[in-house]
Amino acid sequence: MVVLKNIQPKGLPTAIVSDTTLAMQGTELLKNWLDAEQIKKAEAARRFDYDKSNFHNLLKGKIRPTLDLAKRIEVETNGAVPMQSWARVQ
Repeated sequence: MVVLKNIQPKGLPTAIVSDTTLAMQGTELLKNWLDAEQIKKAEAARRFDYDKSNFHNLLKGKIRPTLDLAKRIEVETNGAVPMQSWARVQ
């Protein structure tokens, strides 16, 4: 789990900090997997059958994957990036 160390306890509402942390978990897991497997972003986008520019935004945490894409990522990474890592808990 990614811990946001630079956010002051009183700086943001808990819901925002929690939501941001969860969104980053899938992103960080995917980035780590890409690095470990030495797979370029464009190649990963092709493997996941996903648009390269949207994949870039996914890695930056600007967008979240659809359930279908999250499942393709989980399958392609052999479970290293599980679907639930993208879940938003309210």
